[in-house]
Amino acid sequence: MSPPPRLRLRARSGLVWRTWDHESVVFNSDSGQTHLLDLVSREALTCLQGAALDVGELSDRMAERLDIDNNDELRLYVERLVSQFDELGLIDTESSAS
Repeated sequence: MSPPPRLRLRARSGLVWRTWDHESVVFNSDSGQTHLLDLVSREALTCLQGAALDVGELSDRMAERLDIDNNDELRLYVERLVSQFDELGLIDTESSAS
């Protein structure tokens, strides 16, 4: 069984952030798109700025940063976020075989 794919932020230097309380706007200069992020989405992207992580590691980091339980509900939410980030072109997936 191969390890899960690792995720990393695609536009490391191309993101411009603005934050207000529990919301952020991120402009991706590589795509020209702007995205509205809630607190949890912002934390997920922030975690991926620092390192390539798999979904389990990302869930672990988010639970720690947000001081919440790392349970099946959080993991499912993180999997959905990852799917959305991928559709928006914000992340890349690294397979362990590459």
